[in-house]
Amino acid sequence: MANTERLAVLQRVREAKKSAVEARSIQGLTKKQRDLLEELTVDLENQEDTLIMEAIDEKIDAMHTAGTRLEAVAQQIKKETAKLQEVADLVNKAAKAIQILADITAKVGTLGVL
Repeated sequence: MANTERLAVLQRVREAKKSAVEARSIQGLTKKQRDLLEELTVDLENQEDTLIMEAIDEKIDAMHTAGTRLEAVAQQIKKETAKLQEVADLVNKAAKAIQILADITAKVGTLGVL
């Protein structure tokens, strides 16, 4: 049940429960009528609790789903970062090799070998 519909039903249940509670104070009710109103109040309270718990359960399920999705994305980011780190490491090695070669070439040039 969608949250909007659940909230509308919950509101109606609460209104009915309030009415049943107020009706219990009517003067002249028989014991049977009072007992029926008491039973109705308990049933409505139970239904109210059920609607609230269903909403909570759905939110918990949604949070679990979101948590699972976030974990999957985090793992994917780690994997991609590791791949990019490998590329960065190779580029750094190439840059150092080029700098070393440039230093060697410059030194050889100053010695007049080139």
